[in-house]
Amino acid sequence: MNKKTHIRRGGRKARSGSRKSTLRVAGIGAAVALVFACFAGTWPGTSQAATKNATGYTVTYAQQPGSAPNYIFPLQGSEWFTFENDQEFGYLMYRPLYWIGKDSKPLFNAKLSLAFPPVFTKKDGDTIAKITLKNYKWSDGKPITTRDVKFWMNLLEANRNHWGDYNPGLFPDNVVSIKYTSDKTFVVTFNKVYNHTWLTYDELNQIFPIPQHAWDRFSLNGPIGNYDETPAGAKKVFKFLDKQSRQGSTWASSKLWQVVDGPWKVGAYTTSNGRVVLVRNNNYSGTFTGNVTKVIEEPFTTAAAEYNSVRSGSIDFGYVPFPDATKRQIATIEGQGYNVQAWNIFAWNFWPINFANPQVGTIFKQLYVRQALEHLINQKAWIKNILRGYAVPEYSAIPVRKGNPYLDKFLSTNHYPFSIAKAKKLLAAHGWALDDNGIRTCTRPGTASNQCGPGVKAGAKLQFKLEFGSGIPALRQEVVSFQSAAKRAGIDIALTARPFSQVFADYFSCMGAPKSACHWQLLAPQSMWLYGWYPYYYPVGVSNWGTGAGFNGGQYSNKKMDAILAAATQEQGKKSLFAAEHFVALQLPTLWPPGGPFDIAAIRKSLHIPVMGMMTNLYPEDWSVGKGK
Repeated sequence: MNKKTHIRRGGRKARSGSRKSTLRVAGIGAAVALVFACFAGTWPGTSQAATKNATGYTVTYAQQPGSAPNYIFPLQGSEWFTFENDQEFGYLMYRPLYWIGKDSKPLFNAKLSLAFPPVFTKKDGDTIAKITLKNYKWSDGKPITTRDVKFWMNLLEANRNHWGDYNPGLFPDNVVSIKYTSDKTFVVTFNKVYNHTWLTYDELNQIFPIPQHAWDRFSLNGPIGNYDETPAGAKKVFKFLDKQSRQGSTWASSKLWQVVDGPWKVGAYTTSNGRVVLVRNNNYSGTFTGNVTKVIEEPFTTAAAEYNSVRSGSIDFGYVPFPDATKRQIATIEGQGYNVQAWNIFAWNFWPINFANPQVGTIFKQLYVRQALEHLINQKAWIKNILRGYAVPEYSAIPVRKGNPYLDKFLSTNHYPFSIAKAKKLLAAHGWALDDNGIRTCTRPGTASNQCGPGVKAGAKLQFKLEFGSGIPALRQEVVSFQSAAKRAGIDIALTARPFSQVFADYFSCMGAPKSACHWQLLAPQSMWLYGWYPYYYPVGVSNWGTGAGFNGGQYSNKKMDAILAAATQEQGKKSLFAAEHFVALQLPTLWPPGGPFDIAAIRKSLHIPVMGMMTNLYPEDWSVGKGK
């Protein structure tokens, strides 16, 4: 799910999230797996207060190593879709039409949305969404109008193949027409009736009004026009904006990026290390409830360096690297003036399976084989002995936590609990016998219920290769445990450690590639790899497990799954959504290891943060410094 590792928005190509530690995704981009060293030495003195300036307070926020934002234009390709570019940076300046995330839950937030909720009526067949914009303004005083929505749509439609959130058949392919009926209202007609919540949470929320009056140009000094209204012009404008977006040295001064509609602007950006200074947009149409007027996103070369800043009290909002999160060290950090808490986000962990692999893909297509593999993941033991109790069991892509509106009892049950005996029984019942080396071999090929299954040849062996992210002690312990349990069940698993960026890149390497190039079999990118449900907050998973979907790197394909996912996007209510979630949990399109928090946040006690983001969203406009805040 970061270009550095992609943790991708909502179920799309996972880009590693931004906070790269064993607890987070290192995003949907290339992320680097990190080795976290424990600190040896004396503890520094008590922490210092956030800096007071003429208008308010300056607060420092710790970036993850290698996670500096590097793209600002909100219509980006998949390589730029990362938490550090979006949730922790871009969203502070450019707001989507609809904001999903309220009180740390994946719910519609009317207050932060740029438009009133869409109106659907039976009169027009329920295929039309009527939308009215609120009276928001750009930072230069110009009103946000439907022309800004049209500008976004024109650029998107002409450049959809360059958009990281594009999945054929979904938005904007499923839009029949858009009519801009006034400066404040527009009407979207879809090609069929869809679930209204899904449309709002997963489709319409992807629209970003962008300032046509400032950006519709081919060069910085060229005239503003209506160039976006032709496909050729829209492509040329997009090319210009995309190029400018990559030039971080200009963000604080550019006539482009200083026009924002969010509560913050870029005050400074250091290209050598990615240090970001954010200052208030004093013309923000929303509200500031806190007294923080400047936010510094501080870069670090290593997790150890960041942790030293927490121990020295030089950072206001940092994190404790997972290997250092012992009870003793947490207590010490709290004694230094911090509150320490797990930052749980709406995301999930998984170990991908390659159904397209020419050597073993056919074996993976047998459900009983996947069931046997899942029975070899000892979630309870891993959480207790490896993950220090910060992780939670995971049985599907829906986080098992209180307050999750998409979780029901079925998804809170482990349908494939750890059991080497059950794994053995499943394999033996389908014709896999142990050879002289203790490896299970197909001795009953065929398609009957007691045979190996379609396409599995006699003599095929349960021998798999598992690539895992290097430099993560907890992950190495997990995969070694998995390998050991598999051996006892008669499955030979060869482990290979590779940098996270390579493991992550492999996940998408087979899509559109010839079978000869499709080499990976099983992947374990990180110990708690977070794949964020954004911008698909209504967690149907159509882009994850639908046949040919953009984020289906393992190329799982099941006609029944496709039908269930389609029903969940089209039928009103949660019944079909739960049916899809149940099918995913039982079908195991991936393996489910434990899931964990985005990070273990260390927040200065004098810094009051009312709400932790449902994803990694930051809301510094609501932060306050001072006692009693």
